[in-house]
Amino acid sequence: MRQRFEAEPDLGLTPIEKIVIPLKSRDELPPILAGLQWIWMHPILKVEILGLLEKKVLADKKATGRTGMELWQILVLGVVRLGLDANYDRLEDMANHHTLIRQMLGVAQTPWGTGAKVFNHQTLRDNVALVDEALLQEINARVAAAGREVFRKKEGVPAEPLVIKVDTYVLETDVHFPTDLNLLFDAGRKSLDLIEKYRDQLGYELPGWRKLEDWRRRFKGAERQASKVVFGGGKDKEQRVLEVVGEYVAVGRELCNKITASLWSLCDQPVDQADWDSLAYFQQMLDKHLDLVDRRLLQGQKIPAAEKVYSLFEPHTEWIAKGKLHPSVELGHRLLIATDQHGLIQDYASPTGPDVCSARAPPVEWPVLD
Repeated sequence: MRQRFEAEPDLGLTPIEKIVIPLKSRDELPPILAGLQWIWMHPILKVEILGLLEKKVLADKKATGRTGMELWQILVLGVVRLGLDANYDRLEDMANHHTLIRQMLGVAQTPWGTGAKVFNHQTLRDNVALVDEALLQEINARVAAAGREVFRKKEGVPAEPLVIKVDTYVLETDVHFPTDLNLLFDAGRKSLDLIEKYRDQLGYELPGWRKLEDWRRRFKGAERQASKVVFGGGKDKEQRVLEVVGEYVAVGRELCNKITASLWSLCDQPVDQADWDSLAYFQQMLDKHLDLVDRRLLQGQKIPAAEKVYSLFEPHTEWIAKGKLHPSVELGHRLLIATDQHGLIQDYASPTGPDVCSARAPPVEWPVLD
């Protein structure tokens, strides 16, 4: 059965409320840890948040079995991951080797001592992922309500009425600047990577790829030459663009036909369905961008915005032009933020996504603490 929090019996452990955080640091991590420390020292808020986690994580679980990660540790690592936009590989490294984070987790500062706690990659994935959007919304509502008490002028005096300001900003995705040429190359490159994986796994049962490295060099060389001419200058540029882009498309189509044939041959092989779907996805993107490059650069057509994809790896990415000079274009999602007069975030939503405001947790008012 999971515990809310149980510090390790080690005299060398620093109590969470006594952790010294470098508040003058310009890194993103210290403010996150300072907020977590404040939650820990708030007697009502800490109990409420751990109660929400307990209700979510232990909803359909019996009070038996192994203890698993403690609820406080799930909260800390979940907030750190979201605040730093870190993947699970980085989170594993920080959970095991970052002194301040390990102090906040209530474990020994180093993972190599006798019996010291070590967080495995799969353990983090299985536990931190339990903190979903609905739970974060409930936690945010309670943190914002407790934060308003900090700005109360006098104890016992009612808090000021909320004054809400709503604004949008772009939550950027981690993608390179998209062009139809480099998106076409991304599709071919990832398809070849997956084909190489299957070739090594199946050997002679995946024929036709003995010269896979040659295909990779040909495709990459054609992309570089096309990009150099298309985005460069010089005499007779239009004619040179037709020549090099035509060669790029020809190599891409030949490669796409080989990958399509391999997809069919893999249907009878013992391959993982998720990996096969990944190869099918990148093959479709390869075919799609061959068509887009052909139509735009060789036939001179204007591509409708609805047909464009700005990232193969994060296909939900949007092209956002807000009329600013720097940057003129941002890649990501519009995010609607509602803040009060103290700068505390009271609510958030994606204006282009589903209506999530109706599912928000009700406002919470906290009693004045002595």
